Amino acid sequence: MQEAPHPNKLRMLLAVAGLNQRETSRESGIPEGTLRHYVAGEQVIPRRDRAKLAQIIGCDIQDLAPQYDANIDMPKKLGLRHRMTDDKNPLPPLESSDFFSFGKLETTLIVLDGNGTETYFPQNIRTFYDFRPISFLDEIEQMRERIAKEQAQNEINGRPLQWNGDIYHLAKYVLSREPVHEHMKLNLWFHPTDYYTTLAKNRCLKEDRFREKHILGYDWEIPFPSLPIPFGIGLSLLTVDGYILFAQREGNLGVRPGHFMTSVEEGLSRPLDRGTTSDAPDVYRCACRGLFEELGLLENSDFSVSDILFLGFGLDTEYYMCGLRGIIKSQKTAKEVVKNWQIGVKDKLENKKLFAIPFTLEDVCEFVFSHGPWGGGALMGIYHTLVHEFGRESVERVLSS
Repeated sequence: MQEAPHPNKLRMLLAVAGLNQRETSRESGIPEGTLRHYVAGEQVIPRRDRAKLAQIIGCDIQDLAPQYDANIDMPKKLGLRHRMTDDKNPLPPLESSDFFSFGKLETTLIVLDGNGTETYFPQNIRTFYDFRPISFLDEIEQMRERIAKEQAQNEINGRPLQWNGDIYHLAKYVLSREPVHEHMKLNLWFHPTDYYTTLAKNRCLKEDRFREKHILGYDWEIPFPSLPIPFGIGLSLLTVDGYILFAQREGNLGVRPGHFMTSVEEGLSRPLDRGTTSDAPDVYRCACRGLFEELGLLENSDFSVSDILFLGFGLDTEYYMCGLRGIIKSQKTAKEVVKNWQIGVKDKLENKKLFAIPFTLEDVCEFVFSHGPWGGGALMGIYHTLVHEFGRESVERVLSS
């Protein structure tokens, strides 16, 4: 019998706890097919799922780590010895998780580039556009037709509805560095799609069978060719009087209703965010639009485009969408920004409430840990903002305290 590539103690721990795989799948939210792979040792259990399983089983997260042969001869080849925790057992192997975490808060987001200490220069973010539409998976196309009919009926019946719009699909990205100073560079290739198609994809991704059929085992960091991948920007706004703004989304939105987010969350729009010289999108134009539509801030009056600093690029694996995260400092006070929003802004319907929190490490972390749920991209954006302003060592010290 062939040995499992990633052996673990999950099968034994489930048996001791008196749990079967079906009920464990139901309680943890992990697809049953994925759980079978974990039990068989065919996949490394990601830290996010280890945390869920450990809570259900009543064991330690480390109990679910891979149980590789401790007697491999690699240390001998390196001329090293195992450091021992006691006289009998070697230290357990350690493995990095794919997913970003904000202190104790695990997310489904993968940081693709950036760490908060460096910013993208505008000339180093290049976008390209191919007008030819992409054919997506049949399940997504069929679901899109259902959604279009549902929303049309909602409008007739006077119910909350999601309206369609022309947006961009991210088909490919390339990360690189400048040859001299190694500044971050990002090239993005886009095709056309629409909002209903991304809603259809989101609905399909909630089905275990769909994920097991199309997603299981796929390399997250390579854009999936048959999934529509929307692209957006997220900004943390710092006011002149020392506050940071957070928003809670309305409960009837199509994506993450009721979630807490950064100050501005905006998706690329084909009619509104195309560049001045081509149909390729301009991410800075999108950011300016978001600042106006969600907070009522005017370019060249309340901020300048040069004030927008993008710090990182991430992939949300829950809804399979990508985006840039960054920071902007405004000459407005927190009261002025909140009053703008209260009086009325173009997209006031997207947010239920704004929160102005003193911009200190302790206050921001306390707010994050006492509110939720949060979007994974939002937590990445908050973390990078804190690192950019206070330094990573100080941020990690507060998060670990």
